[in-house]
Amino acid sequence: MLRKVWVFGLVMVMGVVGRAVGEGYKETLGPRGVERVLDVWKNAKRDREIPMLICYPRDLGKDQEKVPVIVFSHGLGASRATYEEYGTHWASYGYVVAFPQHHGTD
Repeated sequence: MLRKVWVFGLVMVMGVVGRAVGEGYKETLGPRGVERVLDVWKNAKRDREIPMLICYPRDLGKDQEKVPVIVFSHGLGASRATYEEYGTHWASYGYVVAFPQHHGTD
């Protein structure tokens, strides 16, 4: 119960801070084209597969550009594809976004 209250409070604070600091997300995609990779990685130590979705700018790597990376954890009851539209949006603005699918959460 305490954790739920803490998370709710954090979400409320972040919403207020986000509105005060900037204008928020734009509704349209950014200027960069987006590519996606669906892959399955292998955790040899646990003998487990890790399904992955990676969204990235189509022109990634031009001029040795450094780009920020977001690792997005989808939470219980979802999968690597559940929030793909966020990855597409962020990648269109220059981010690389990785969505690992957690064993047993989907």
